[in-house]
Amino acid sequence: MAEEVSDPIEDVLPLSPLQQGMLFHALYDESADDVYTAQFVLGLSGDVDAGRLHEAAQALLDRHANLRVALVHEDVDEPVQVVLRDVELPWAEHELTTTELAEFLERDRTTRFTLDEPPLLRMTLVELAERDFRLVISNHHVLLDGWSLPLLVRELLELYRGATPPAPRPYRDYLAWLAAQDRDTSVTAWLDAIGDVEGPTLLAPAAPKVPVRPGKVRLELPEDLTARIYARAREHSLTVNTVVQGLWGLLLAQATNRKDVVFGATVSGRPADLPGVDSMIGLFINTVPVRVRTRGTVLDVLRSVQDEQGALMEHQHIGLTEVQRAVGQGDLFDTLVVFESYPVDTDAVAEQERAAGITISQVEVDDSTHYPLTLAVGAEERLTVVFEYRPGVFDEAWAHTLAERFRRAAEVFADQPDIDVRHVELLSDNEIAALREWGTGKVLDTGGTLAEVLAEQARRTPDAVAIVAGERRLTFREWNELANRVARRLIEAGAGPEKIVALLLPPGPDVLVALAAAFKAGAAYLPLDPEWPAERVDFMLRDAEPAIVLTSLPDVTDVPGDDLEPIARPEHPAYVIYTSGSTGTPKAVVVPHRAIANLLISHRTDLFDPAQARVGRPLRVAHAWPMAFDASWQPMLWMFAGHELHLVPADTRRDADLLRKFLADHEIEFVELSPSLLAQVASEPGWRGALKVLGVGGEAVPLPLWRSLRAEPDLAIYNLYGPTECTVDSAACDFDRTENPCIGSPVGNAHAYVLDRDLRPCPPGVEGELYIAGEGLARGYLKRPGTTAERFVADPFGAPGTRMYRTGDVARWNGEGLIELLGRVDDQVKIRGFRIEPGEIEAVLLRDERVQRAVVIAREDVPGVKQLVAYVVASGTDGLREQVAARLPEHMVPAAIVRVDSFPLTRNDKLDVKALPAPDWTAAASRPPVTEREKQIAELFAEVLGLPVVGADDSFFALGGDSIVSMRLVSKARGAGLSFSPRDVFEQRTVAALAAVVRDAVHSGQSDGVGEVPLTPMLHWLRDNGPYDRLSQARLLCTPAELTEPRLVELVGALLDRHDVLRARFDGGFTVPPRGSVQPVVRRIDATSSSYQDIAQLLPAVMEEELAELRPATGDMARFVWFDTGDRQGRLLVLLHHLVVDGASWGVLVPELAGLWNGEELPPLGTSFREWATGLQEAARARTPELPLWRQMLSGPDPLLGTRRLDPAVDTRATIRATRTFLDEETTEALLTRVPARHGVTVDDVLLAGLAHAVSRWRDTSDTSLLLALEGHGREEQVVPGADLSGTVGWFTSVYPVRVDPGDLASDVHKGLRQVSEQLAVPDKGIGHGLLRYLNPDTAAELARLPEPQLEFNYLGRLTIGEREGEPWTGAPEVGAMGGGADDAAPAPYCLVLNVLVRGSVLEADWQWPAALFTEDRIRELSREWFAALTLISKETPGE
Repeated sequence: MAEEVSDPIEDVLPLSPLQQGMLFHALYDESADDVYTAQFVLGLSGDVDAGRLHEAAQALLDRHANLRVALVHEDVDEPVQVVLRDVELPWAEHELTTTELAEFLERDRTTRFTLDEPPLLRMTLVELAERDFRLVISNHHVLLDGWSLPLLVRELLELYRGATPPAPRPYRDYLAWLAAQDRDTSVTAWLDAIGDVEGPTLLAPAAPKVPVRPGKVRLELPEDLTARIYARAREHSLTVNTVVQGLWGLLLAQATNRKDVVFGATVSGRPADLPGVDSMIGLFINTVPVRVRTRGTVLDVLRSVQDEQGALMEHQHIGLTEVQRAVGQGDLFDTLVVFESYPVDTDAVAEQERAAGITISQVEVDDSTHYPLTLAVGAEERLTVVFEYRPGVFDEAWAHTLAERFRRAAEVFADQPDIDVRHVELLSDNEIAALREWGTGKVLDTGGTLAEVLAEQARRTPDAVAIVAGERRLTFREWNELANRVARRLIEAGAGPEKIVALLLPPGPDVLVALAAAFKAGAAYLPLDPEWPAERVDFMLRDAEPAIVLTSLPDVTDVPGDDLEPIARPEHPAYVIYTSGSTGTPKAVVVPHRAIANLLISHRTDLFDPAQARVGRPLRVAHAWPMAFDASWQPMLWMFAGHELHLVPADTRRDADLLRKFLADHEIEFVELSPSLLAQVASEPGWRGALKVLGVGGEAVPLPLWRSLRAEPDLAIYNLYGPTECTVDSAACDFDRTENPCIGSPVGNAHAYVLDRDLRPCPPGVEGELYIAGEGLARGYLKRPGTTAERFVADPFGAPGTRMYRTGDVARWNGEGLIELLGRVDDQVKIRGFRIEPGEIEAVLLRDERVQRAVVIAREDVPGVKQLVAYVVASGTDGLREQVAARLPEHMVPAAIVRVDSFPLTRNDKLDVKALPAPDWTAAASRPPVTEREKQIAELFAEVLGLPVVGADDSFFALGGDSIVSMRLVSKARGAGLSFSPRDVFEQRTVAALAAVVRDAVHSGQSDGVGEVPLTPMLHWLRDNGPYDRLSQARLLCTPAELTEPRLVELVGALLDRHDVLRARFDGGFTVPPRGSVQPVVRRIDATSSSYQDIAQLLPAVMEEELAELRPATGDMARFVWFDTGDRQGRLLVLLHHLVVDGASWGVLVPELAGLWNGEELPPLGTSFREWATGLQEAARARTPELPLWRQMLSGPDPLLGTRRLDPAVDTRATIRATRTFLDEETTEALLTRVPARHGVTVDDVLLAGLAHAVSRWRDTSDTSLLLALEGHGREEQVVPGADLSGTVGWFTSVYPVRVDPGDLASDVHKGLRQVSEQLAVPDKGIGHGLLRYLNPDTAAELARLPEPQLEFNYLGRLTIGEREGEPWTGAPEVGAMGGGADDAAPAPYCLVLNVLVRGSVLEADWQWPAALFTEDRIRELSREWFAALTLISKETPGE
């Protein structure tokens, strides 16, 4: 007899949510430290019997199945933990010194467990001296949590003394409890709590994912402070855990400059309704999100945290991954709070110690997490917080600073809990003092006005050259005297303080003379460029109301040239300059003399005089800015300081090659350029010429340019930053100060603040908005007190009455005390719901050595479709997008990377975003088509989908196609000589696959559609559900401005002759008369003085008039009304009886109207409606085997939807109410493209799975099945051999019952979608039901007796795909995509009808119901549930 071999596997268990997460992090990099290896060191005093302790430890392992598990993740669908029966505990014994013990513990900590080799637990007994032992228990955290350790020790001691503890409750009971919970309800609870959070809260978004052992900084609060905290918590019924979480939320809000933050917290995870759970050993803890909104007082914040967390307690078993997936924003946080407070029975442990003869002398725990920052909190006599930080991301000094801020937050709670959080200052006095010092420019004595400066310079160096412009030169004496003469003329003409002199002069020396003259006259000058559009100049002149407009210098013959007495005071305006306004209207900034004179003093001190001392004489300075741009003051200030100014001609400064030559020919020693222009100038060897000093301004300097310029020998380079409102330059940075781009420190007498949303200083490294104060501030905006008050706000750090300017720039202080610019507050773009800072993507692109410059923008080349596009000046881009994808989340990866030779510049030498080329989407498509047939089909795909290019391996449906558009594709293909069916499109999907099966079209001539037509199922249904005279569909189309009435009559006539059914009569029978028997009638309405909105408002009345003219019995099936708007685009109302048209037919008729107008030859028609209807009669007899399917489908339960069942006698069309709801663009796009492609389903599958889920929730039932009538296009060509319906117009619709059940969609979207896809896979898309119900006499009666579904669903597809909004022969944008009419006395067809279509980039849902059955609020509730389900599906489906 063979020996029986027992199965080594005792059990197979699922993983808990946290076990799944730990498994992921353990497997992420198996060569790195596993931070979830925990080490527990127990000091034992006494006579320890090592052998007995070993036996007790083995017995402990034997008693607990969950300590003997192997985690198996390969070759299984889902990871599992396999319990093995016989597992030997790794046990070792050593005699070590204290030093050797420390070394051993370090080695042991870094020794990984192999997760599929149990046990994931080992013990080592170390003898240090007689009666002094250390028991080292190391385990993988996947086995045990902190709560379990005291329980494990107590049981170990009990076993050691020979006792037998009670049998433990198995861990599998907890897993069973977990599986029984209502996950759907819990996920919804979490979504309600955090679904609208602004975005992830990440302190270290770029932190590597490979975990490392943390550094640790321990904060131990004094006993008296701890006691005050505990007392305050008791006073306000707050837990200490809540206090710590709330205080950390305040710190996190400050560290991220946000008012709504999320971090993680560990919860015990031991459900109160599971008896004995408190004594179970295993991993029960879970990580859950904690949301903190910093509003109101500190107490308000903490109460809110406690209330929200309390409401979520019963849902804390849900895994973090599942919560984050539902929210759809990836990792929600990267900081964790662990509250180490376990209910240890100290008396029981002490009893076990006494019984065992061993005393536990000390306990040391070493464990960590994968998060970059974890707060491990202990609430004993002294509240302790250990800040565990990731080295390489944070340093020890930073952690100490953070700990001190936490201490200050704790003091605030203990002493001032009612203080408003906006007034809580967490920075120390030293930190604030350092920020104040960094943000204060040199204190300098300011002089007089620039008029006085020029006069003094002319006295000091009268014969030195001041201005060089081609052959013309002016010395300082000549310039000053000419300015004095012109000033006297200006004064005679009315110039003076608070007056404006407009300089409408061509760039050149005369502008410099005129502005100096305006200064001397005490007036302000307004620079205007004659090359600007006249409309812009006229606006500025009307707005500024200058006293004088100079178009040339006045005649100054015999006018004295001596200096005038100073007229202007420092606060009088010096110049007025227009900047772009956010509303599109320019606004004028008024800059006082004080401000520009201050900048001269500052630059003279830090820039001009050092340069002159270095060269030994005044420098030759190039003026390469437009003179109407405030940056022109940079070179002009050099001139006022006594240097020689060379004016660069306009055509030269716009051409890098000419500018490079100019700099060399004129031996220029200083020039300031924008980075965009400088990058082009510096691209050639020898570009510097004689340059000694270089200024860069007007834009952010890219990192590669910054570093290449720093490498230039013997060249002083300054980054000069400042908004117009702060007088040219507010901050400056010598490139030698830092390796990374910075704007440095404030200029003299200026202050710079980086502030949070409550105007508190941001600590170093934290992003905030940059504010500028001091002597450089402008007075404000001319005639715009409201805008001035909005941007120039009170300075809370300055003297009373002082102001500061909101720059709108995002900035931060670096560790060196310099300001780094990070972008604009309003640069943030939103792509698919994600906030994105383009600068972050640009920084990643610039890491590639090939990339010299990079700009990322959001383009919207197709209305409603916003995509990120990166532009790079680079030597190559191969693999660049993949590199970005490896470093950034999917939503931050540019859709295309466009390589350009250089960046286009505006007149002011800034990046001209509008001039950047549109991407060539070929680069984003799959491989290009190769064969001629692939090229043909790719062009057809692109045409019907409205795309510029399609690749050979691109899926028709992933690009947005659907069944309706597939028929349009087939029709277009036939016109191009290719033959395939819509079924081929569904089965083959890609260009390449379709090209392999396509056939050449064979046209045998149009089939005869004239004569008596057998009734189809829909015509039978209509005949039984009269009256139906008004039953119709309508579209309002844009028409070309050139259209005339005779031409329109001709187009309509061509359609009537081409499509037989448009001429049909229906009087119980269906008859098609010959071509030419129906004359086109077009009604013209004079709308030359009407707006399009006027036409839209007139439309309902016109519709009523035209509906009254529809008479199917006499053949009046079509009505055409032309709104003639004169020389503008017109509008055409096309109203067709439903007998002759359906949703797919519009996809034929509208493009054909466009084709006829353009003189195109239309493709030949295939099967006529008459031929199709005849073929259906024979097909009905072959469908009898389907009868059991439809019988079963209709025989199941169908709970009441509304207040009662439908009553045809009462619930007529007159009682029908309707509402329309709209799904957001982002979700719509995902449902049409990404979702079907990733799950291998159709759009219908997705919509119906979501609908079933929504109805279940709406009905408040756990039954997720839904019976409905599904309306399909009915063009199942395979039913009638040889049929080709792609170009045929008529009512082909099929309606058939289906029962869909996605199950628990919230827990498994993929499974739910696949289930529904299988349930909808009825033969030939359900056409057989109508054939058996109406055309087969053997089955019709039985099907007629079965109940009808209460709900009908009809997806019309992308009705307007391929149409360009607003273009001729497309849907008019001012109305809905489709309208129509119905007869009031006709019975309502269903309790609820849902018609769905996609118009542009938005899914529209049209809900119709008899008023007695539902309220509109009730229907809108269902709509919200449906859209929430569709959003869930889209968020559960990641992008590629």
